[in-house]
Parts: sequence; structure tokens; C-alpha cells
Amino acid sequence: MNCPRCSAMFYTPPVISRKDNQTRICSDCGLLEGLEAAGIKAPYRGPQYWTGDRCRTGDGMVRPGRRSD
Repeated sequence: MNCPRCSAMFYTPPVISRKDNQTRICSDCGLLEGLEAAGIKAPYRGPQYWTGDRCRTGDGMVRPGRRSD
């Protein structure tokens, strides 16, 4: 399977993206998303790779309790 964020092939179980809580990404990109959410790393500026439309916060991450179904 290829990661939609970095295009790398990965064989380990994927993690769920914080961007929409449904897109499957590699664990390395999952770690990067966590660092971005914590403010340790600059926000991702590449093309949109998440498939859902739940990204409603200003920093591009879905937060618990902020989902609107």
C-alpha cells in the first residue's frame, strides 16, 4: 500500500490521519501529523491527501467533539 501523504510503500498496518479521522497513512506520516498538531513541527503545506471533509479546525486537524455528522 502507498501512503497518500508521502507516496512511500509501507507494509505495516496503517494509522488513521488526524486530518479527517479516516484516511490511512504510514506510521511515519502519522508521527509527523502528531508533531504538527503539538506545534513542534511546521504545519503540512503540500497537496491535500485526506479524503474526508471533517477538517474544520484552523490548524487542519480534527479534534474530539468538533465533528459535525
